[in-house]
Amino acid sequence: MSKQKIEYIFRMENLELNKPYTYKKLCEVLEVKYQRGNSKPSQLRELKTLCKVDLFEKGKYVISEIYASPIPKIDSRGEHQKFRNSNTADYIAPIEKLLLDFLAEATENSNGEVIQSTNQMFIKLNMVNRNYQTGKYRTGKLATKIGVHKPIIDDYYNSVDGMLVRNLEKALNELSEKRLITWHKVIMYIKWETQAQHFGTPNYIKCEVKKDKYGEDIKVYKLKESLYPFYYVADDEMEIYITKTERSVLNEMGYNTKDHNKIGHVRRDGKIEEFYEKVDKILLEKKQISRYYRSYKVLFDREFILEEIDNTNEYLLNIEEKQEQQKLLNDGIKNRVTIRAKSRKAKAEAKPSVKQFHRLRSDFIAGIDVINGVVIDVEAEDIREKIKKSRVA
Repeated sequence: MSKQKIEYIFRMENLELNKPYTYKKLCEVLEVKYQRGNSKPSQLRELKTLCKVDLFEKGKYVISEIYASPIPKIDSRGEHQKFRNSNTADYIAPIEKLLLDFLAEATENSNGEVIQSTNQMFIKLNMVNRNYQTGKYRTGKLATKIGVHKPIIDDYYNSVDGMLVRNLEKALNELSEKRLITWHKVIMYIKWETQAQHFGTPNYIKCEVKKDKYGEDIKVYKLKESLYPFYYVADDEMEIYITKTERSVLNEMGYNTKDHNKIGHVRRDGKIEEFYEKVDKILLEKKQISRYYRSYKVLFDREFILEEIDNTNEYLLNIEEKQEQQKLLNDGIKNRVTIRAKSRKAKAEAKPSVKQFHRLRSDFIAGIDVINGVVIDVEAEDIREKIKKSRVA
């Protein structure tokens, strides 16, 4: 059921030009209901079709002109064409808006702290869909499922993953420059423990006495409880250990030469699954860690974030506005991925290389577009289970 549009009747004759008003007082003078939260930006946009509204100072507005007739409502839908034609990451602005909108919603339970994995951040902002990570660690199966040459998929993730991280971090840095947040990267890891182990409760092992085949007593030791996954933020010592383990595996796999020594090289060669399997095996044996992943820790003042959003009307979005910004961002990313792929193909054609032979294929760009449609497009079908069930060709 569609949401009913709210009609506002503003008593413009009550206004005093160039006089500072709080938003609440402005609504009172205009004889309209004072709107907060998601409804305020929409109400303010309606008012701006009738008069020139300026932000006088924090939380106060000035009406400097009343128009003879209403002007068209400002809408960001026209920005879609600009993003389609752009060669730069213009979609950083939507990332900022969606980030602060996410933090505003998260404040109810986060107490000013949010920790999200890279993939969780991508999904929450609609930068990718849920197929993205599943395909990233199963490029062989993804190739089988969607019919795209595997080296093209490896090339795709090696390029796109770094691009998305850089764009996300640029938006985070912009918000940090405005002193709205502070952020840094952390490593999260999962250990399977009993609750007694996790909380340091003694006697989490029980002893049972049983009879052996000779009728003699034997002691059998068991855990009193079931195992549960507990999530930890790695301290400096653990972070160093995990990073050292990764470096050791890179060396073991032969990624230890001057021009062949990075995670990106592993992904380019289609060996990222093998890499993480080896690292996970070591961490499980040595540290009882079943899984680890890199995340973003974002810190912010809860009251200030809400106050800032309320005053600027920039970030707290209603459902329609949020969907519009998400679409704008998602389309911008798909467009940028294709532009970068065309550039890589042109460079490969100018200077052919055996390692980049897949970029010379006639279906290289078409393959990139297919992958975009499967792992980036937010309207794509969720095929995570189908990818997992596929067989590597």
